[in-house]
Amino acid sequence: MNDNSPSSFKLSVADGLMLNGCVWKHDAPQAIILFMHGIESHLGWFQEAGASLCNAGFTVYAIDRRGSGNSEGTPGHMGSFRDVVNDMKSFVEFVRGSEDSSLDRIGLGLSLGSNFWSSFSVLNPDAIDGIVMVGPGIKPRVGVSLARRLWILGHAFFSPKTLFPIPIQDDMFTANPAFKSFLASDSLRRKTVTARFFLELLRMQRFLAVRAKHLGLPLHVLLAGDDTIIDNDGVVRWVRRTSSKSTSILEYEGAYHSLQFELPQDELARAIVEGIGSWKSNSTTEASAVQVKKTRAEYIRE
Repeated sequence: MNDNSPSSFKLSVADGLMLNGCVWKHDAPQAIILFMHGIESHLGWFQEAGASLCNAGFTVYAIDRRGSGNSEGTPGHMGSFRDVVNDMKSFVEFVRGSEDSSLDRIGLGLSLGSNFWSSFSVLNPDAIDGIVMVGPGIKPRVGVSLARRLWILGHAFFSPKTLFPIPIQDDMFTANPAFKSFLASDSLRRKTVTARFFLELLRMQRFLAVRAKHLGLPLHVLLAGDDTIIDNDGVVRWVRRTSSKSTSILEYEGAYHSLQFELPQDELARAIVEGIGSWKSNSTTEASAVQVKKTRAEYIRE
């Protein structure tokens, strides 16, 4: 039997910060999943999904990004997106030292977490064996006016730790009433990030736009059809520019951005497991030719 209760751990990264983490251990895992959350979230948003993936045969590790959740660091801040990439290198090395090194290590990114895993893998192409992207933040739809952007970017150089609100509303994440209540009361949720954080988001988007062809890992992308946070068409165009030889894209028509809140957990786990399995069954295709498969599910609305 596998205990679905995660165990906590602390991860020391290169500059001495301590990051908060947890792990769902499977007795005989088929692979190791390493989770990174999105811009406002933390590993607490992944609790049910982590348990479901453990039930499906995976050992699952998750961390809070520096300055988020219960991790150390200036709240809502990163001096460079490469600081987080370096943290992820420490994360991967920690997991490699804790688990059977023969098992595949798969990065799982929620929204902005997909950007970090993609950047990490461009810079460290042999460190993990594939990436699952859930509502990837590669091409955002939300933003601020040009005047506001210039104001924020000015602060990024002269007052980099000044906080600014993230332009995302609760009802963009999900239509699931229970999770909307959870979001409204979540004391660890990041509703603001620093001016420097915003600048580094732009730098990372530029990095990924220029270096897309250097991403050659297997990719499995889950999109929400009614996502008002992410430009799904832009994500698909970007994925087709990568050099991945094994790629699949599944879009849930009618779903909102946060699929871990929208879908029954067994459905989310099934979609992730099938995507990972397809990498070795030759049922996926090269990124340049990948087509979007569309489906629907019984979304949680009560």
